[in-house]
Amino acid sequence: MSAELSSQADMFRLRETSIPTRARLEAALDELHEWIGRLRLWILATNVPVEESVRLLGLADRFEMAGKELLAASHQAAALRLRQYLGDYTL
Repeated sequence: MSAELSSQADMFRLRETSIPTRARLEAALDELHEWIGRLRLWILATNVPVEESVRLLGLADRFEMAGKELLAASHQAAALRLRQYLGDYTL
């Protein structure tokens, strides 16, 4: 996620039109989603207390949602037509 944020900032600073880390973020989100599935199974198999399982799953969900929002921002940023506006103003 940190690499994606840096890439988005670079895109605006360097006036680029694409973000090279988007595929890595998508892959990381897929891995995170699989990990959350394994975590749920582990919670059920080991009878983790409800309070602890809610805390673990809540934290994992926050990471997943932040990643999805960042991915959506990445898609929106990549769709910008920055080259048409180069020279009009400084980003």
